[in-house]
Amino acid sequence: MAVSPICTVNGSSTTNGVNVTPSASVTIALVSTAGVGTWSIQCTSTDETNVVATINASISANFATKTATFTAPANGAALIFQSRVNGGVNQQTGIQDPSLTTTFGVYTTTTGDTGRVVALNERLEGNALFGWIVRLNNAIRAAASPRST
Repeated sequence: MAVSPICTVNGSSTTNGVNVTPSASVTIALVSTAGVGTWSIQCTSTDETNVVATINASISANFATKTATFTAPANGAALIFQSRVNGGVNQQTGIQDPSLTTTFGVYTTTTGDTGRVVALNERLEGNALFGWIVRLNNAIRAAASPRST
C-alpha cells in the first residue's frame, strides 16, 4: 500500500467532510500508518466565527499512534484541516510529493439540526482546489436569511 495522508474523523471517512457534534471531543486518525515516518495535522482555515490559531492550540496529537483530538466548537462551524505525512517528501526520491498532503472538512453542526456552516466558494475534497477563498460574514448571513413580508 502506498504511503497516504488520508484520515478518518471519529472513525468516518473524510471524503465529503465529516459532521461532528458541537462541543464534543473529536478524534482524527490516519487511515494507514504504513510507511509513515512523520505526520502533521493542523487546521488551515475556518469560517469567520473561529480562529485558526485557537483551533490549532486545542489539538492534542499523539505522533506515535498518528491520532489527534480536539474539542469541536460549541456553535456551527466549518474547519479545514491538513494532514501531511513524511513532511510531504517522497522518502525514496527526496522530492516534494503532493500526494502526501490532503485536506478535509470538519463541520460542527448547527444547534438543533444537522445543517452545516459553509463558506462561499467552498469545494469538496475531490476538487484539486479544495477549500474556500471567500468566507461568508455575519452581515451576508443576515442579509441572506429569510424575511417575512
